[in-house]
Amino acid sequence: MAEREPRRVGVSFEMKPHAYDPVRNPELFEGVLSRRVLAFAIDFVLIMVPIALAFLFVLLFGLVTFGLGWTLLWLFYPGTIIWILFYYGSTLGSPASATIGMRVMSIEMRTWYGAPCYSCSAP
Repeated sequence: MAEREPRRVGVSFEMKPHAYDPVRNPELFEGVLSRRVLAFAIDFVLIMVPIALAFLFVLLFGLVTFGLGWTLLWLFYPGTIIWILFYYGSTLGSPASATIGMRVMSIEMRTWYGAPCYSCSAP
């Protein structure tokens, strides 16, 4: 091989076709927007109920400890972020490939080539 020719690496991969084309299969996308909005509302409630209960516990704990327990309030912002990431990661990365709200509304998330979603620790 000459010095001026581009080097080739031995990697080749096959491009998979798009599995869900809205132009070819519009019936797969009918009513998805309204169901997704309702699924988001269900997921919002499921995420916020444990956070509200934990907040109520810290408030009551602060009353019992004469304000000392209220120092735990600084944990709510990072705790909320961790809880949301755990909820979405564990539900979208599960074999059902959908959050609980999406399961109720019969929606599932798929990759662009049609496979179900997977978590980072998929075998």
